[in-house]
Amino acid sequence: MPRSPKSPIISWIGFLTALLSLLISSPLVFTYDTLPLWKLTLAVSEYGHRLAIGPLLLLLLSWRSRRSRLGLATLVTASAASLILFSPLASAVFLVQKLPSEWQSAFGGPRAEFALEPQELFTGKWVAKSETAAFQIHTYSKAQDLDLHFYRSTNSAPSPCLIVIHGGGWQSGSPDEFQAWNEHWTTQGYAVAAIEYRLAPQNQWPAPREDVEEALRYLKANADDLGIRKNQFVLLGRSAGGQIATAASYGLQDPTIIGCISVYAPADLFFAHQYADPNDILDSLKLLRQYVGGDPEQQPDRYTSASGILLVKPQSPPTLIIHGQRDVLVWRMQSERLAEALRLAKVPHFYLRLPWATHGFDFAWQGPGSQISRRVIDHFLKTLKESKNQLTKGMSF
Repeated sequence: MPRSPKSPIISWIGFLTALLSLLISSPLVFTYDTLPLWKLTLAVSEYGHRLAIGPLLLLLLSWRSRRSRLGLATLVTASAASLILFSPLASAVFLVQKLPSEWQSAFGGPRAEFALEPQELFTGKWVAKSETAAFQIHTYSKAQDLDLHFYRSTNSAPSPCLIVIHGGGWQSGSPDEFQAWNEHWTTQGYAVAAIEYRLAPQNQWPAPREDVEEALRYLKANADDLGIRKNQFVLLGRSAGGQIATAASYGLQDPTIIGCISVYAPADLFFAHQYADPNDILDSLKLLRQYVGGDPEQQPDRYTSASGILLVKPQSPPTLIIHGQRDVLVWRMQSERLAEALRLAKVPHFYLRLPWATHGFDFAWQGPGSQISRRVIDHFLKTLKESKNQLTKGMSF
């Protein structure tokens, strides 16, 4: 018996669904600089491979009706949407193939592996906060009423300590962020101290650096009770926290800081001010003025001491830099220039570029950006722990 023609309504629904998928994929082609569309970009760039399943099914279903105009339009639209939505994962797979040799060139040692986990990519949960996070709250600065959230290492022996500095444009944020990441690092042989710091505009730089110093003093003084090594600390900061981490790591010249991890962070506030746009997503110019206390002409010393790139010296601690190349909140050139400064100073470092990723990609715990970054950070922390800061001079990638 001949097949009955497909209902025009169903055909139109199929085409409109394919068109919607194509519109959803558009942040992977075009750059959007509004806050809601940045959030859409984040979701699509990290979970596009999941969203691609819908148009892929439409592609298969529309194949039989491709001789009609509407069927052909559905087929073409669904094909384009599928290809675009799968592109971040394809880029991640390509990156994973290059990473082992690049890592070995930078730090030497045995060949490292950075494989993606397919099941996690397609079925894992979006994890921002852990439902089972086990941490203790310590007041590390009674004078400023500042707390840190302390996660003990799963190792019984004294462990190095990772000090995590949250983002939030220097005016918001909390040590509650990224609890799943903090728990993960405890399984890698590190204790974690996620710290509060004084926020702008009520407080200005160098207050956050002073808070990092105070946290270090507290952790060293209580190292035995906390089960940590008082001479092995790594500073990790995201976004605004990364600025604090780099400026403190290079500026304090504390030999107990054995490593620094900067994740999509500004490292040069002069450069940030020069290219700040009052009409951008964050009103960056206003944020900088409130954080530093004015423009560079008014506060040159503060801008200098807050710019990690200007504080790099040959004895600066080994550094890992991670940045999404499609970041619309912090220009990737910040990390490019920091990597170059570290290269010129011959400081061991590694620069992980994520071509598809935008700001905050690591909120998506099982996305390709988070998976690759987690494995790279794990290798970096392992290298620091095993070498005790005696690293081969490396180069960036």
